[in-house]
Amino acid sequence: VRQAKRVVSYAAACGSARADDIAPEDLEQVKEAMGRFSALSVRDEATERYVDELCGEKCLRHLDPVLVGDIQNRRHQKVWLKNYLLVYAYGQRIRTAEEIAAIQAFARKNGLKTLAIGGSQFWCDFYLPVSPWRAMDYFYHADYVVTDTCHGSIFSVIHHKKFAVIPRKTNENKLGALLRDLHLEARLLSHMRELEQVLSQEIDYAAVDEILTRERKRTQTYLKEQLGGRL
Repeated sequence: VRQAKRVVSYAAACGSARADDIAPEDLEQVKEAMGRFSALSVRDEATERYVDELCGEKCLRHLDPVLVGDIQNRRHQKVWLKNYLLVYAYGQRIRTAEEIAAIQAFARKNGLKTLAIGGSQFWCDFYLPVSPWRAMDYFYHADYVVTDTCHGSIFSVIHHKKFAVIPRKTNENKLGALLRDLHLEARLLSHMRELEQVLSQEIDYAAVDEILTRERKRTQTYLKEQLGGRL
C-alpha cells in the first residue's frame, strides 16, 4: 500500500498455507513485502510460524475481529421458525452419510427441524439465503448449532449457543487456535458419534465472556497504539 504512511495487520491468518509453498524465485519479494509492516498481528500459532519462517518477525496474537466487536449488544429480531438446529457451513460441505445421519438423528430425538443458512445443505428441512444481520437473528434463536467454520463457531459463542464443530483440513489451524483460546476445545468433534454428547454439554459462558472482555481491551490498546490514538 504505497500511499500508506504505516501498514499494520490485525489477526491475520494464512489458513493451511506453509512458508515452503512459496516458489523460490518469489521468496525474496515476499520477504521484502512482509518487512514493510510496522506491526504484525495474527490469530493462530500456524500463522505465527509462517511469519517467523518468512522474515523472522515477531507477532502478537489477537482474536478474530468479529469476536472483539459489539455484535453481542445488537437487538435481535424475531424469526419465523421455532425449535430448530442451525446448520452453518459452505454450500453442500456437510454431505457425508455419517455427518447427515448424526445431525438428523439428534434433531429428531430433540423434536427439532434442521435449518441451513449461508450455504445450502440439500438434506436440511429448510434453507434460507439470509442477509448477514438476519443470520445473526437465526443464530440467536437457535436451540443448537452445528458448523464446520470459524465464523459459525464465533457466531455461536457470541450468542451463547450450545454448538459442535466438524473439523476440516482447510481450517484446522485457525479453528483449533480459536477454540483453544476460548477454552472450548471440547466443542470439536473427533467423530460424529460424539455429536449428542458434545451438544448436550453445558458451556461456561461466564468464563468465555471474561476472556472476550480481556481480549477486547487488548485489541483496543493495540489498534490505538498502531493508529496513533485515533480510536
